[in-house]
Amino acid sequence: MTNILRTKLAKILTNNRISVFRASVWITASQAILFLCQFLTGVIIARTLLPDGRGQYAILLLIPTMLNLIGNMGLSIANSHYSAKNPSLSKALCANNIWFSLFSCFLWGAIFIYVYYNFGFGSYSEFITINHIYIMIAATFFLFLSGYSHSLLLGTNHVSANNIVRLSQPFIFIGTLIFIYFLSGLTVWNSYRSWLISIGASCLITVFFLIRLGLFSLRPSLPLFISSIKLGAKGVLAAVAGFIIIQSDILMIRHFRDDTETGIYSIAATLAFLLIAIPQSTGKVLFPYISKLEHREGGDGTDTAIIYCRITFLITVSVAFIAIILAPFMISFVYGEAYSASATPFIILALAIAFSGYVFVLDAQLYAREQVWVATVCSVLAALLNIGLNIYLIPQYGAVGAAITSFISYLFYAFSVAAFYFSLVNRSIGELCPRSSDIKLIAHFVNNKILAKLK
Repeated sequence: MTNILRTKLAKILTNNRISVFRASVWITASQAILFLCQFLTGVIIARTLLPDGRGQYAILLLIPTMLNLIGNMGLSIANSHYSAKNPSLSKALCANNIWFSLFSCFLWGAIFIYVYYNFGFGSYSEFITINHIYIMIAATFFLFLSGYSHSLLLGTNHVSANNIVRLSQPFIFIGTLIFIYFLSGLTVWNSYRSWLISIGASCLITVFFLIRLGLFSLRPSLPLFISSIKLGAKGVLAAVAGFIIIQSDILMIRHFRDDTETGIYSIAATLAFLLIAIPQSTGKVLFPYISKLEHREGGDGTDTAIIYCRITFLITVSVAFIAIILAPFMISFVYGEAYSASATPFIILALAIAFSGYVFVLDAQLYAREQVWVATVCSVLAALLNIGLNIYLIPQYGAVGAAITSFISYLFYAFSVAAFYFSLVNRSIGELCPRSSDIKLIAHFVNNKILAKLK
């Protein structure tokens, strides 16, 4: 029995021949489970720390995430791109990822320590000490390495292995949180340490799978690293601007208001990101698929991108509609009355994601064609719009003002990317309108691939 299970597991993990639609569905499903686990941990933390503590915790999570986005030089994009075009490069990409993660960790750590001792962190110094900085440096390394490794697994189409690796982190997080809760009680930094332990353990599991799949190596390739930087760096500005659009609201609420308002908005934003998992997952799968199709097979991924864009839009809108109906009751019931004010900003953010999330699919083809400038230009303009509106709206309306700003910024980015995309591929933007064939395709997959297996 053990041998049979081992054989089946090995077959699942090494299978890299899977259709793009099925891959996107399974990644979305794993993403949903991932966010469900994060949702459960979020409930535990939110109910224990209350809005002001939850606000501080949100700021602490943002710091390594921000460093990861700014400092990873777009290597995740290069990993998926080059491993999809030429799988033989995977080992060298893996080695480059490991050494660059170590280098970045020491570099950002040195900068953080220098700033701390010479300038301090202003109002954040009240809950960030030098020992906490060491913890954040370790978190930054784990985020770098895990992000690079996930992109490498997706680039080689090892979807199942990627899903298992991604799902390991929240389960470890939940277990660690519960253990610490009963051992010494939860504080802001105990919660953060639990998160660090979980992503560290997830990185070890990732390395294990890379070794099993023959993708692990410590021998870097400088020419490949330079090529990866040239490709990835084009998207760094877009990633930073994207961070400003999606995450800067929390920092600005903390600046203009207080920790309590920050905690209320962070719950709304966390729940809204559950919705964004749908278009993000489709985009992550399509990127290496279109790279392979257009660079190795000489095909054109435009039809595929447009069809999946429409399907993604239909699914995201449907899920958002249900979430909006349930939000006012569920937020108060699950998180407690202290977070009831999170419902309104969540509804606004959900509407924004429902009508802009499809852009992740269009971005996938643009990145596969190395036309990163589109995302860069549009995201920078949207980020500037976001900052300007936040400065005006947050002091007056708090979390609701931040949500309105995000709504306008998301839609501006999505519409501008769509306009550039259809101009570049010489197609009509009217093709974005959903069709009955899209609904039939979704129904066919659900009936034949999901419901049939449950019977």
